[in-house]
Amino acid sequence: MQGRVQKYIEDKGFGFITGQDDKSRFFHISQVKDKDELAVGSFVDFTSVENEKGLAAEKITINRVKGSRFIDIGGYNIDKSNIKSFSSFVDKRQKKVGEESNVVNDLLYMFTDTSYQSPRSIMKKYEVRVLNIITYSGNDYSFDEDEVNINEALKALKAL
Repeated sequence: MQGRVQKYIEDKGFGFITGQDDKSRFFHISQVKDKDELAVGSFVDFTSVENEKGLAAEKITINRVKGSRFIDIGGYNIDKSNIKSFSSFVDKRQKKVGEESNVVNDLLYMFTDTSYQSPRSIMKKYEVRVLNIITYSGNDYSFDEDEVNINEALKALKAL
């Protein structure tokens, strides 16, 4: 499982990791492979276990982010270590493409405005592919396929 170190009390040798499932887990420094690199905010891989005191993390390794610390998607620089999850889906939408004209109503409007009914909107249904990114800090980014190349963005995110 992946997660992020939320709290680390160095002089006591323990802390807490929030996993992909938003659950907090206790960890002891003895379970961390690269102790010198551990810090609050570190992105980690670990094994989740449950003991008599609750959830805990074991076999913890620091997940080093390669290259730049940020990934640019749709003009936003998103901290790679802050990305909790991402997904792509198809969203069904509709947009107004015009209005129906009703000659009778238009003539009534010309002589009296009391019985005029506004024209009905003509709506066109369409589908758009969307990329959604959720961060550990609670940000929720959504990008339409006309804003970003979804396939390229997914490829870059999967490489993290």
